[in-house]
Amino acid sequence: MSDYDEISRAELEAIGAELAAETARGERQRVAIPDLEPHLVEWDTITAELVGEFRQVVADATTEHDTQQFLQDHPELLLQPLGGGHGRWVIPQKAFGGHFRSDFMIAELSSVGFEWRAVELEGPQRPLFTKAGDPAMFLRKGIDQIEEWRLYIRENLSTCRKPHHEMGLGLVDIDDSVPGWVIIGRRGPDDEKTKMKRRQLARLHNIEIHTYDWLVEKAQQRSDELERHKHAR
Repeated sequence: MSDYDEISRAELEAIGAELAAETARGERQRVAIPDLEPHLVEWDTITAELVGEFRQVVADATTEHDTQQFLQDHPELLLQPLGGGHGRWVIPQKAFGGHFRSDFMIAELSSVGFEWRAVELEGPQRPLFTKAGDPAMFLRKGIDQIEEWRLYIRENLSTCRKPHHEMGLGLVDIDDSVPGWVIIGRRGPDDEKTKMKRRQLARLHNIEIHTYDWLVEKAQQRSDELERHKHAR
């Protein structure tokens, strides 16, 4: 058998494996959509009025429950940092067994399947760091929460991925390295030490740490962009 025949066989096997993976991915998506459908959110429904309301809620909030309820009522605010596009779902208060409950789980559909983000909210009034520059108590709590969800996913991966009709959680394609966001506090003077600490924590835990001002800013930018496009037509 010639080298050409061997290469051709290898190429055909690779193509076959790719097609099989694509078919399996399509089937997972087909089964997952009914579970996700109630949580479908369109990113381009954001308005200047909604951004203004959210800014005021953040300013007046005394606990994370105030902001959580508003974001649960207006989940499009959570999508603005992700850019444009459709096919995104925001699930509030997702239970992991009887012990843990995420504030939000965000799913995006891409060419590789469903990609997830775990979101933990802490209060806008909470500091990110101590005066010494160390992570403050509620920032550590937020990070620990996401790590606990990941541990549950690791230990119950099959159940997490199965659809609801198979007694699963409906989190198709999720894995225990799911990226996280902790949204906490307000923007303040950020010296080089705390900036470095935030980067270190993000790398160490695969968890982005952001303030509510960041979320408001992203929503404002998208609202302004949509308004410019509307007037340019």
